Formats: sequence, C-alpha cells, structure tokens
Amino acid sequence: MKTACSLTGHVANFFLIADGSATASQSWEGAPPTYWPVGLAIALLLYTGFEAAPLLFVSGLVAAVLSYHRNIFGWCGIPGVAALYGWYLAAALTPRSRWRNDPEMSTLRDVRRYVIAFLGAEFFSAITGKLTLLGDHLIQPADALKTIAEWWASDAIAILTFTPMLLVFVVPRVDRWFKFPPNHLAASQHRWPSRSEIIEMGAQFGSGVLAIWIVFGLTSAIPYQPLYLLFIPLIWVSVRHGLPGAALSVFAINVGLTLAAWITQAPRGSMPRLQFAMIGLGLAGLCLGAIVSEGKRSEDQLRRRGTICKKHSEWLAWAAGLLTSRPARSRGPRNFTDLFGFDPAFPVPLLAEQERMLSPESWKRLNDEFEETLRTGISV
Repeated sequence: MKTACSLTGHVANFFLIADGSATASQSWEGAPPTYWPVGLAIALLLYTGFEAAPLLFVSGLVAAVLSYHRNIFGWCGIPGVAALYGWYLAAALTPRSRWRNDPEMSTLRDVRRYVIAFLGAEFFSAITGKLTLLGDHLIQPADALKTIAEWWASDAIAILTFTPMLLVFVVPRVDRWFKFPPNHLAASQHRWPSRSEIIEMGAQFGSGVLAIWIVFGLTSAIPYQPLYLLFIPLIWVSVRHGLPGAALSVFAINVGLTLAAWITQAPRGSMPRLQFAMIGLGLAGLCLGAIVSEGKRSEDQLRRRGTICKKHSEWLAWAAGLLTSRPARSRGPRNFTDLFGFDPAFPVPLLAEQERMLSPESWKRLNDEFEETLRTGISV
C-alpha cells in the first residue's frame, strides 16, 4: 500500500511537471510541440487499465486550472478533461481485452494495433478538445481546423516518441518493483558492453548530435531543411538494437530537438516545422525496430530448435544402437553416458553389458516408450 501511494504521488508530480514543460517548449521556435502528459497517460492506461483513470482525471484537471487557467466548471474543465482521457481509456482497453496486445510492442502486429488504436483515439480527442475551446469561446470557428491539426500533431508525437520509451524501459521495471519489493530483489546481472560496442554507441550518439546541429546550427543548411539527416542515426540504432534501440533513439531525438530550439532561441518563422517529421520518425522507428526484433527472436528460436533436434537425433541413434545390438554404429549422448560411467567417444557397450545397466522393469518401460514413439511419431 505504501509503495502504491508513493508511486501515485510520483506519477502525479511528473504529470504536472511534464505539462508545464510541454507548455513552455511550445513557445520555442523549431521545437516539436510534444504534449508529454498524453504519452504518460497512455503508458499508465496500458499498464493498469481502468485503475489509472481517476489519477489521470485529477491530474489533468489540476493541470487545466494551473497551467491553462481554465474554469473548472466550464467546457474545458471537468467535462472536457473527462472526455479527452475517455478516448484514450477506450483505446487502451480495446487492445487489452480484444486484441491481447503486448504492452511492450514486441512484434510488428503489436505496433500496428497500437498505432491504429491510439492515433485514431487522438483524432477524436482533438475534435473533442476543439469543441471544448469553442464552447468556452477561446478560439474562433475559423481556427477550428488549424486547432485540430495542431492538437492532433502534438499528442501524436508524444504517442509515437514518449509512450514507447516508457513501455519498453520504465513499465517493466515498475512492474518488477511492484511484484518484488526492493528488499527481495536480487542484484540483476548486467553485461558490460565491449570496447567496440562503446565506440559504436558513441558514434551513433555523435551522428544524432551532428544531424540536430546541422538542422538548427548550420546557417547555410537551414533554408534546405535537411530533416532527412535525422533518419540516419535512427535507422542505424534500430537495425543494431531492434525496438528498444528505436524507442530510445526516437525519444532522444525529440528531446534533442527541443533542447536545440531552447538553446538557439531562433526568431519566429526562421526554423522548419518539425511536427510531421517527428511523426514520420516515430512511425519509421517503431516499425523498423519491431521488424528487427522479430527477426532476432526468430533466429534465436531456430537456433534453439536446431539444438533440440540435434539432441533428439543423438538419443534416437543411441536408442537404436541399444535395441538393435549394433554398437559400432551409435555413440551415446554425453549426459546419459556420463550417468552410466563410460566414455561417449567409444562405441556403445555390448548387449551383455547393456542389460546390466538397467533393471528388467526399466528395460520394459524403455521398450514400451520406444514402440509408442515409433507408432505415433511423437516423442514421449
């Protein structure tokens, strides 16, 4: 109970901090207008389901009053916040109940369903947000379409760049923290990267910093808007590390662009608008990372199956040698021959010696199981 209350407090504080930082960053020219609280809300809803809805509602209502100075009883207050997060809750419950989605998005199918569910929910959320602003006379009807597009883009960037990072890196650790208290958690075994891996990671980080510097700091390149350079580190990391690398890389690029916009403080209209570039980066990173991760898992499964098949063939050859009394053609598997105390490099012992290894009941059971395997084709 104490752990749950502590986590609830941390989540509420982070929600308000993220809301304030998102509001501030939207005034920086060239920064992708990312609304971070939406990414946090979706990660919580995917992890806990309906249990997170009250916390998100209260946090969203407090943010609306403190950050945006909305009337708590107006359309942008209680009804607006409930409707906005209601769409995300519906989208989160659909994969959990009907699609049986993996929250960590370990396959391309999971990524596709995640994107369809939450970008679709965001479309309706943006329309709802526009209607609440119109209801409180905060925007003009002529600005409705522009408001919907900007609202959808800022939340979509958070859905594609922030939520995957939380689902892959933060949520599993929080889940283990809940299931195993800190005093019961064993020290995890981490493999330190080799020198070549450290050099490669440094080169990947450097390529990302260089791409962001060219976009923001190289005056001669700014008119050409070389946003395609941002795909180079993303593809590199995704191919090497799969979905975890892609999720972390997209999030780092988004943060790097925001910091670059804050550092440069470029005048209004001098920098390219990066909303749709970040959406493209997020989609490309998730899809490519999922494909690479699936391929690596398939290779591992084939390798394990090959090892199992090799062991089975050794057992079958050894059993055939036992039952056919042809010792010169079969050699025993090491783990079984060690049990009986003879070297597997030598031929199987003669039949007279084999009969002394097992009791008559064991020989009968071995013959019955072997005949059952020959009859059904299924190993017992």
